[in-house]
Amino acid sequence: MLAVAATSGTPLEAKYTCARPPDPSIERTRVARAEHYRRQIPGIDTDAPRLVRAFERSISDLVSLRTKGEDASTGEYFIAAGIPWFMALFGRDTLTCYQAIAFCPDLAAGSLRALSRLQG
Repeated sequence: MLAVAATSGTPLEAKYTCARPPDPSIERTRVARAEHYRRQIPGIDTDAPRLVRAFERSISDLVSLRTKGEDASTGEYFIAAGIPWFMALFGRDTLTCYQAIAFCPDLAAGSLRALSRLQG
């Protein structure tokens, strides 16, 4: 199955298709990268279990929203918007990474660089 890149017209092979089962090594790599990233994020120490659950869920969501693409970044992660219906780099949505700048400063840097790279 081929897809055509919108920016250059160059044919690309789809990484995920319905015609074949996903490659287990891709999933293992994704999980390993996410776990490595999570270990770099500071934790919290509290006796409030709800706060711990909220924090852990927030970090899990941030890790899930990270993406990188050849057209938008130079290998840095940025926050994408629109999941689960579509995935795109939107300025206002991507800049929500500032809410987590104390925990994930690299997302803010990657998001700003990706947005600036795509400015006309």
